[in-house]
Amino acid sequence: MKQKYTVKISGITLNLITEENEEYVNTLVKMVDEKITLITKSNKRINKTEATIFCAMDYLDEKFKTELDMKKYGDQIDAYKRDIEELKQENDELKKLLEG
Repeated sequence: MKQKYTVKISGITLNLITEENEEYVNTLVKMVDEKITLITKSNKRINKTEATIFCAMDYLDEKFKTELDMKKYGDQIDAYKRDIEELKQENDELKKLLEG
């Protein structure tokens, strides 16, 4: 069921409507707020809008790299499964040779 939450990120009040629970939403809000604060404190010439864009870019970069890693790991798991099947077949053949 969708819930409405009023949150504050970097001094800006927002209304969010989501199916996520309050604890999850608050965790995300805290992470984004901390990232924007870190960016603005690290460079005084960056305003909140620019910091928000950098924050979005950082999170999208992390998401994209994670998706690439997941695909790589999925491909690796598929290769392991193929190896296991080949080893099972080889094992069955060796058992037949020993029995025969």
